[in-house]
Amino acid sequence: MTIAAPKSAPSRPHKLSPAECKAWIQAVAGDWQALGKAPLAVRMDPRLGVAAVKQDWRAIQFVGENLRADKSFMLQALQYSGFALQFASQALRCDREVVLEAVRKDGCSIRHAFYQAFREEFDIVKEAVANDWRALQFASTEMKKNKEIALVAIEQSWEAVRFIDEELQGDYAIMDAAVSQHGEALRFASETLRANAVLVRKAAENGWQVVAEGNEIVLQLRTEGLTWAPRPVRNP
Repeated sequence: MTIAAPKSAPSRPHKLSPAECKAWIQAVAGDWQALGKAPLAVRMDPRLGVAAVKQDWRAIQFVGENLRADKSFMLQALQYSGFALQFASQALRCDREVVLEAVRKDGCSIRHAFYQAFREEFDIVKEAVANDWRALQFASTEMKKNKEIALVAIEQSWEAVRFIDEELQGDYAIMDAAVSQHGEALRFASETLRANAVLVRKAAENGWQVVAEGNEIVLQLRTEGLTWAPRPVRNP
C-alpha cells in the first residue's frame, strides 16, 4: 500500500514570546546583520526592518518579502540609500514614484529599475545624472545624445565624456566644458575638435600638449607619466 505524503502547509511566521521579541529587538539594534539570522516573524516586522536599514541599507536584503513589496516601507528605506531599490519587489521596481525616489538619493540606482523605459525617460535620467554623473552610463542611447543631460553630467566631472554619444563628442560647447576642466578630455573629442586651436590651447593650459611630427599633426596629449596618441590627422 502506498501512503501519500502529507501536503506541506504554507510557511507561516513562528509566533514569538515577549522575551524572544525583546531579545531580537536588542540584537538588531546592536547589529543590523543580526536580522539575517532572525526568524521570519522578526524579518516581517517593519519597525525592526527600519531599525536595521537605518544602520546599513544592505539590511534590506534580510527583511521579509512582505516588506520588500510594501511601497510605504520601501519609500522609507530609500531615504537611506537608493541602492535599496535592487531588493524591492519587481512590481515596485516598475513603479515610477519608487524609481524616481531611488535615483534622487543615488543616481546609479537607475540600473536597478525594471523597465528599460525608465532609462529612456528624460526626467528620471536627468534626476539620476544630477545626483551622480556616472548614472549616464546606464541611460539609453537616446539619452546619451541629449545635450542638456550631457552638460549636467560634465558640470560634475569631465570624465562624463566617456559616456556621451559620439555625436556630442563633436559638439564644441560640450567638449569645451570638459576640456576646461581637464585637458585629457580632448582625447575623447571628435577628430575635428581635437584639431581645434582653442581646445588645444585649453588642453595645454591644463598640462597637455599637441605636438607636430613631420608634415602630420599628431594629436598627442602628454602629461606626466602618460602619453596617448590617436591616429594622425593630416593638414588640409
